[in-house]
Amino acid sequence: MVEMSAEVADGLLGHPVWSPRWIRGRVQDAVQRGLDRAGRTRDQFKIVAFLRVAVSDDVEQATQDAKVGIPMYAQIEQYASYFAAHGFDDDTAALRERAASGAPYRELAAAVTDEMAREFVVVGTPSEAAEQIADLLPFVDELCLTAPTALPPDRTRAYEEAIAQHLLPLGG
Repeated sequence: MVEMSAEVADGLLGHPVWSPRWIRGRVQDAVQRGLDRAGRTRDQFKIVAFLRVAVSDDVEQATQDAKVGIPMYAQIEQYASYFAAHGFDDDTAALRERAASGAPYRELAAAVTDEMAREFVVVGTPSEAAEQIADLLPFVDELCLTAPTALPPDRTRAYEEAIAQHLLPLGG
């Protein structure tokens, strides 16, 4: 779909589960193939990275919060190849199995590893998160930064405030 969008559309809003590694690699490759097929250049296509961000001085808590939204996608068979491409085939198979057995969502989130959380959510102190996002700027035209999903309202609001305070100038 990324390739097709680069062939026929003006731009692309990335998926909220896309990892920075995916954006720098597979997305760029697919965009280029689509642009080549259409005879267009990269400046004729806008890529907006949709990134979930857990920015906090308490990186351990941010990592735990980053885990909460991952099972929403990881438990769905449709996303199996995506997670496998990141090296998380066994992890997502276990999540799908737990979800199928009726495990509560909090148990699914607890089964997400720190490594997996940090792959799909930008996690870190303000300076660490800013560095991770800055590394993506050569590959995208705009940023859509959001708090991790499925958190209680107070946690979501804390991340939104941290994003506004520490990270919004990066995309501007």
